[in-house]
Parts: sequence; structure tokens; C-alpha cells
Amino acid sequence: MSHDFRSPYFWALLRRSPPKRPRRGHSRSRTTGSGNRITQVTLSGNGLWLAYAYQPNDGDATFFVRELDGDIEYEATNGSGALFSNDGQWVAFLTSPPEEEADQDGESEEPVRRTLHLIDLRSGDRTEESAVRSFSFSEDGRFLAIHKEQSDDDAEHEGSDLLLRDLQEGSMLNFGNASAYAFNDSGDHLAYIVDADGQSGNGVYLVSPADGRIRPLDTGAHHYDDLAWNEAGDALAALRGDEPDGKTLRENVLLITSDVGGAPRTTVYDPSSDSAFPTGFVLSELASTQWTEDGRRIAVGIKPQEDEL
Repeated sequence: MSHDFRSPYFWALLRRSPPKRPRRGHSRSRTTGSGNRITQVTLSGNGLWLAYAYQPNDGDATFFVRELDGDIEYEATNGSGALFSNDGQWVAFLTSPPEEEADQDGESEEPVRRTLHLIDLRSGDRTEESAVRSFSFSEDGRFLAIHKEQSDDDAEHEGSDLLLRDLQEGSMLNFGNASAYAFNDSGDHLAYIVDADGQSGNGVYLVSPADGRIRPLDTGAHHYDDLAWNEAGDALAALRGDEPDGKTLRENVLLITSDVGGAPRTTVYDPSSDSAFPTGFVLSELASTQWTEDGRRIAVGIKPQEDEL
């Protein structure tokens, strides 16, 4: 595979990224005759299950996961963000504390932490994981990635535990100090970024979920950000940078890893060595790095560097 990284069309001006299309189901809001709202509506890919929340004008919402052709129904308080696995066997969603409990937490200035609920739609077995930032199923529905909140809210680094649960075998792996993660489209690889205390072990890592193999793609005492898989799922991009003294923005280089299913090779695009790159600009982690559909180019955000006041 060839990549046209030096073309002036390689860059994109810093802009808000367009909203990503949901990969499964959809969410809508509807107001009932009493003024209460039905929100967080998500349909499973096989059309057999529906998740939705019933939000009253005042108080907590009741969240439901309902079988459309049967009588099975699961219920939770203040649920949101439901995802169904593509194989139709699992649903996961987050819940927030009841309003009264959240008000008490607000008085203590502690952040409100959400709980992940995972339901096996075949057996009805239900498990929970507390203090969860985000989660994602692999494409085949076998694996669930669970990104935990940091245990220390005052930590200067961004990393926290990333759990990888094998829903078929019932096993789980824990990757520490992860700040970001992403499955490729086929779900046979998971990439994650480490952002640790003192930058110890920082880098981009590649996991083969089926056997738990972990391979470092690039490591060092730097900041890493903005993971992006190509559509084929065999190449990965990320930013690596540092904050120079007297400047306000991080100065990044672009990491490009190809052949992730074989012998991964990581190359570096450094704008400081490219005479065609706009003078006074930096590659910005504030925009969403994206591959073109043919996998030959990458669009990144650029932003003018500024001096500290």
C-alpha cells in the first residue's frame, strides 16, 4: 500500500469534525401527550430488541431494554448510550446515579461516575462495572472494551484502566494507563494509547484480542493522541508530540503504522522537515485525524502556533 503523505492536499484546516454515523441502531426523542419524553431510542441490528428511556418532566428517567416479539424487559434508572452487539447477543449501556444521590455528590464536589450494565440477551445474565468512561463492542460482538475513569481525579496524566472482556470465553485483560482506544472495523485488532504518570511507558500499542498479544508500535516520553484506523483495518495513524517552552500548542508528528496484521511498520511524517508545510503551523490533536476511503491519504488538522503571553 502506498501513502501520499507529502502532498499539500494532505492537510486539512482545523475544523469541527462532522458527526460520526452510528454503526448500529439510532437514537431519537419523542414527547408524549403528558409532556414526558421518550429518549435514547436504539434498535438492535437484528430488529429484535429496542432500548429507550422514559423521561418525566421532573425526576429520574426509567430506561428499558425490551424484546419486540416477546415479553422480556430489562429496566434501569437513568440509562443512556445503549449499544447492541452486531451478533444480537449483548446490550450494554451506562447509568448515572439517581438525582437525589447525584445532588449529594455535587455538594462534595466529587465527579458523578457512571456504571456500565452488560446484559446477555440469550440468558438474561447481567453484570455491572462501576466508574466507566466509555465502552465499545468489537465488530463481531465477541469482545467488549471498557474504559474506566481515573481513580485519582487530581492526576496530571490522562490514562486509566482499559478492560478487554472476551464475551465468548468469559475472560478479561487489563491494560493500565490507557487514554484512548479503538477497534479496527473487522474487530481483530485493538489499538490503545498509554498516558502514564511521568510519561513512563507512553506510546501506541496494538492488541490482538483473540490471543491477548500486545505489541508496542511507538513508545517514548511524549504525548500521544488521535488514533485513526483506515477503512481496511490494516493501517493506523496517531499523533506524537511535545509542548515546547514558550509556546501554547503541542508540536506533533504523524505516526503511520501499516501491515498491522503481519509485521507492523511505523513511519513518521515530521512537518518540520517538509518545506511544503505551512510556516508557523503545527499538526493539531484538537481536530479529528481521518483516512481517505482509499487509504492513500490522511487528513489532519493544522493550527497556527502561538507564543505564551
